[in-house]
Amino acid sequence: MAIVSLRYEEEVDSVPIIDMNEPDCQLEAIVMLAKKHGIPVIHDPTVSRALATLDEGDPIPVQLYRAIAIILQTLQNLLEQR
Repeated sequence: MAIVSLRYEEEVDSVPIIDMNEPDCQLEAIVMLAKKHGIPVIHDPTVSRALATLDEGDPIPVQLYRAIAIILQTLQNLLEQR
């Protein structure tokens, strides 16, 4: 399973950008490290598979806008609960 991270800076990016795409990574180690540092992790295999076909620096495709918007809203809600 790949791990994909997105970057979205409202003032810089017009859409979320693939920040990291590591198809052969140590998923469990990265998830544990993220949680240790308070970085939210969302597991969505369908979206992950679609994003795994992209390269770092690529914008997300239009057909994933809705799914990514839901993920970003979920992340925002998680961060606001802190």
